[in-house]
Amino acid sequence: MSPDRGPGRVRWARGATPNRTHHRSTSTQPHRSWRSDFPDLSPTRSLLTRHLFRTRDGVNARTQPGGGDPSTEALPMRQTLVTLVGCAAALLATPLLSAPAHGSAWVVTNSADSGVGSLRALIEAANETPADETIVIPAGMTAQLSAPVPISGNLTITGAGPDSSGIQREGDDSTSWETFTQDAGSLSLERVSFDGGPAHQPLYLNTGWGDAAAELLWTDVRITRSAAAIHTSDLAVPLTLTRVTADNVDRVLDLNGGGPDTPYRHSIAVRDSSFANVTNTGISVAEVVWGSGSGIELTRLRFAGDGNFLVANVTADSTEHAGGAILTASELDVEALVPFHLRGQAVTPALPGSVVAEVTNSTIQGRMQSWVDGPDESWSYVFENATFVGVPSEPVLAIGNASVAMNHVTVEGILKFDGPGEITNSALIAPDGVAPVATSWGPSTVTGTGNAATTQLPEGIEGMVLPESDMRLGPLGTHDSAAQRVRMPASSSPLLNAAVPSPLTQDQRGLPRGPGVTADIGAVELQLPRVAVGDAGKVRAGEAAVFPVTVLSAGEVPATIEVATAPGTATEGTHYAPQILTLEVPAGEHPQSLALTVPSFATDTVRGKQFSAEATVREGNALLDPASGVATFATPARVIPTITPPTHPPAPPGTPPGPRPGAENAIVSPRAGATAPLARTGAESPASTIALVIILGALGAVTLFGAHKSAAARRTRSSVEQQE
Repeated sequence: MSPDRGPGRVRWARGATPNRTHHRSTSTQPHRSWRSDFPDLSPTRSLLTRHLFRTRDGVNARTQPGGGDPSTEALPMRQTLVTLVGCAAALLATPLLSAPAHGSAWVVTNSADSGVGSLRALIEAANETPADETIVIPAGMTAQLSAPVPISGNLTITGAGPDSSGIQREGDDSTSWETFTQDAGSLSLERVSFDGGPAHQPLYLNTGWGDAAAELLWTDVRITRSAAAIHTSDLAVPLTLTRVTADNVDRVLDLNGGGPDTPYRHSIAVRDSSFANVTNTGISVAEVVWGSGSGIELTRLRFAGDGNFLVANVTADSTEHAGGAILTASELDVEALVPFHLRGQAVTPALPGSVVAEVTNSTIQGRMQSWVDGPDESWSYVFENATFVGVPSEPVLAIGNASVAMNHVTVEGILKFDGPGEITNSALIAPDGVAPVATSWGPSTVTGTGNAATTQLPEGIEGMVLPESDMRLGPLGTHDSAAQRVRMPASSSPLLNAAVPSPLTQDQRGLPRGPGVTADIGAVELQLPRVAVGDAGKVRAGEAAVFPVTVLSAGEVPATIEVATAPGTATEGTHYAPQILTLEVPAGEHPQSLALTVPSFATDTVRGKQFSAEATVREGNALLDPASGVATFATPARVIPTITPPTHPPAPPGTPPGPRPGAENAIVSPRAGATAPLARTGAESPASTIALVIILGALGAVTLFGAHKSAAARRTRSSVEQQE
């Protein structure tokens, strides 16, 4: 050990490092260094060492005997404190900035079916790890697979988007069926496309039992040429599809439970997706129990094909039946006779209010026929805010052996019910001479109110009868404010503000409905400008009455509104001057505030009398709520007298100055117990307080630092004197 080093200190020569032994990994797994799991603290450690122990001449004075001159000691206190704070912050931030994400991300570098960097090799490697793994298919890469690939753990396969990253089946061998098979774990498929190849091979098969497979989450996936996008055998797992498109497929979802003993109990959610050119069935579910927290949720879905839309076989070991098929904000264009077919093996009575199928905020074009096998009380269908457009030769909607409830529905075609039903606030457009609702399939009791139909309604269904041309409904089309195609009523349609009270607060497009009888008949609520007339309040005779007139919300149609005064107990011309305000409200007009100003006359006999301002729609259509305001007269306007200040005679010459008469009343005496105000320190404001604390703290630091320097100098002088 060199004598110029302190006791017990070891110092490596410049450039030297301690011996380390390196081991080369022989694992076939993708290389992941153990060091990647820990943040690299070497930059922070080096910074701390340099700033705490370097000196001005580059030599560590703390290792020198005697400590050396103060000019060559460690950094001054102020810089050292700043360094410590900075290093502490770096140490705290380093784990947040450097810590790797949970699991790993492996990138496909080989588009072939096998070999290093291929999708198959990476999936097989992921199956051997206990962690949740992520495999990335980069932009411009299409991974080829010629045979099924098993998945046995939680896995995410993600890409750069379905137009850029893909998975494709090779060959036309139909004996090697599904592309991915899974018996445990979850599969998240994101931002990729799948092409089933010439043999239309399915994409996914789940073969697990019990709850071994956790969940399927597929987002931004495009599927083409596939016999079945998702097929489950003997197990049903929770499934969520978001922004999934399927084109030229036999079945999109083919979900099967394991029989009555292991039925399908989980939920299915399909959102913002599109299924086109479906040749067999869009969604097929077998051996299913719909209970609390389960069912099929279909939101903003577009479906087109010549196959069935939904076929569900419901088993009967549950008395809940609180789930069901819920179709919301969607559009179906179906050619099959049975887009909805729900059948049960042994149906038990449902809980009150349960729904087996619910269609809301959706448009169905073509033919929809559905039936169930079981007692009538077990099933119910609900159609709300929906549009049906059928063909003349077939019923647009036929429900057998089930109860049906329809509210705010626009139907172009014939309805056939074989069971109890209720039709409310609906527009029914049937071919000439044909009843819009038929109940000839069996005993049926259909009732309802607030409807409009082109031909005579059956007994029990109330509503107006008028030709289709008089309904003034536009053709089926897409509108800026509509997610699906709808039939928009004109501003002069008699369907406006003609519905009976309904619990629905929105229309098919998700726009608000008017409350009570201000709602429209049918699926669409035409948005009218909403105008309110307010009260003028109490008005003094001789002053103007001001009635506020406010456009609360824009409308889809223009309107011309006239607001005019109307007499009450007050007399026009005697107590006020009549006025008229004409308000033009274009379509889409933004909210605005106006006023009707009415002059009044000063009379002594007007107190308590009233008159009003009332709004009337002269052209177009608008919702007036409230349509009038009231002004009430108070006492006549008073004249405020002018107050003259008092005058005092001038004081005789030579009179000493003193308080004038009455000035003693202006003397302000302090309250009992009050003290004279003290001088202010300026610390009343928070900013002043902070500044004062900073100044005092700085002075204290300078004082302490000076004392430290003086003590160091005294120690140095004492040491020198002792050496001498």
